[in-house]
Amino acid sequence: MALELNKKIKEVKKMGFEGTIQEMADQLIEDFEAERCTIRSKHKSRLKLVVARGVNLETRRDEIEITGTIAGDALLTGKIQNVPDITKDERYDPSYVVHNGAKALMAIPILFEGQFLCVAQIYRKDFFSDKDRSFAKTLARHMAFTLRHIEISKLNRQATLDIFVAILGCETFQEAFMCIVKEVSEHLEIPRCLIYRIQTRNRVRWCEIVAGVPQGEHEIGLSDPLSKHPDIEAATEGKQTVEINEPLGDERTKHLRPIIENKQINSILEVPIVSGKEAIGVIVLDATQEKEGFSSEEKSFCYDVSRIVGCLLDHERKRLGGIADKLINSSSSLGLFAKRLMIPLTTMYELAEECEALKNCANAQKITETTGKLLALAARLQQEAENIDHSYFKIRETQL
Repeated sequence: MALELNKKIKEVKKMGFEGTIQEMADQLIEDFEAERCTIRSKHKSRLKLVVARGVNLETRRDEIEITGTIAGDALLTGKIQNVPDITKDERYDPSYVVHNGAKALMAIPILFEGQFLCVAQIYRKDFFSDKDRSFAKTLARHMAFTLRHIEISKLNRQATLDIFVAILGCETFQEAFMCIVKEVSEHLEIPRCLIYRIQTRNRVRWCEIVAGVPQGEHEIGLSDPLSKHPDIEAATEGKQTVEINEPLGDERTKHLRPIIENKQINSILEVPIVSGKEAIGVIVLDATQEKEGFSSEEKSFCYDVSRIVGCLLDHERKRLGGIADKLINSSSSLGLFAKRLMIPLTTMYELAEECEALKNCANAQKITETTGKLLALAARLQQEAENIDHSYFKIRETQL
């Protein structure tokens, strides 16, 4: 039976909430050979019917009170309510008793880490044994885990959508990166989130802060050799998420110990941003104070975010490369024009100087002065074109 349950759990994770809750109700009916199963969730101060499966469903109310009901007591106490005969229990409304129908009821609270998710009520003719009750506890744990997984997945999808919406309202890449770290920080309820760009300059790998929160604590654009950040380097080398659960004693975060102590950091998550076969960045997140670490769902969410950031970094890099190519084309034309202009200007200047020396041309001095200015301008144009070329190669270094 436990093996069958695990198979069902894997299957329902692929469904949405509605499909999952219906499958769970059907499974409870099958496992306990019951006539009917209802599942209710808390809605304000009442319990709302989410799903009803089995027979005699037409009399089931959409909402019931929490106080004074069997399902309500399961919620309030967090304990299974095993009722051998509902006709003899004052908490059960006798008008809902079906003649010759199921009299035994077991109300099972579904809790995840103490948080109420829903309550399942199973009806059958025979009473529920202690063995049934024990198995119901096991089922409740599996159901809670699955429902919580679905709930978190839904929240993560909404947070991912919020990030896309935020990006659409940004005018620059910098604004987009800042929007992302803010959204991630708010969704995971963490104080610190950073995006690093990884690039190679002069055959040395560097990490540069692209965006970070809290704002004002991080110098955007600050670069360091990657070797000075072994924690970030570990994520880029393996191209896999690295979680450092004891950062204060870990050698990879030795350089961060003053910050770790001051911020009470319990865990650091390093999520690589991968493009093709290359790590082009890393997202760094801290779990502080009451938050001890990151769940598998949170890591999955961060992985999805890293793919979004990777697309942006790639697009930024390609766009920068396109601009650089246009710059070099323009600067090459400008430099060539300036170089060719120097030849006739130099000749003109020398001839004007000869005329001025012979004193047989009234306008020789004016021509010399004007030509000299043009020569200086051409020389400056040539120098500036070379500066642009130099800058172009600096830009290109970041694309390698």
